[in-house]
Amino acid sequence: MRKSIFLFSTYAIIAITLLISISCSDGKTKEPSADNQELRQKEIDLKKRELDLKERELSQKKSENLDAVSQEPLPKESVPAKKQIQSVGSDFYIINVAAIKNEGAASKKAKELRSMGYDSDYLWIPDYNSLSGAQYYSVYIGPFFSQYECEVATEDYRQMHPEAYGLFVSQGNRRVQINGIGKVTVSKQ
Repeated sequence: MRKSIFLFSTYAIIAITLLISISCSDGKTKEPSADNQELRQKEIDLKKRELDLKERELSQKKSENLDAVSQEPLPKESVPAKKQIQSVGSDFYIINVAAIKNEGAASKKAKELRSMGYDSDYLWIPDYNSLSGAQYYSVYIGPFFSQYECEVATEDYRQMHPEAYGLFVSQGNRRVQINGIGKVTVSKQ
């Protein structure tokens, strides 16, 4: 008997609480605040960027695998990027982060970028006809094997480092500078 009275009173309290909460609400659902909408949009933008990064990595891996069919692939960290680029034997794109006179300083800067999670190395600018010919080492992020891939990466990187720019690297005399998506300048060397 006590148990049934206790259960009845518990159910009664719950029912009264529900009735009060329903009567207090005006029956309308609240619209999300502007702050919540902004946060949601930022989440969506972040997810899109993550997907873009994953697509770029997958695209780069596919390209590397196709080019290295006849070779046993080695871990990226064990092969300097200069050797990777030479083994690919094709044109490529980079994000030029810095131009440095001293090879040791260029190596140090590339190592610093790798420690921050970037695929990075350096190259001697005069080795490539499409570059300026200046007697410097270019410290870069990449390589990228499509112009669009480089445009997207450059756009993202320039948000933090506006002085950086993308470059087409080849033995041809055509200079291609990339400052973001659709922001491409082509000229003859």
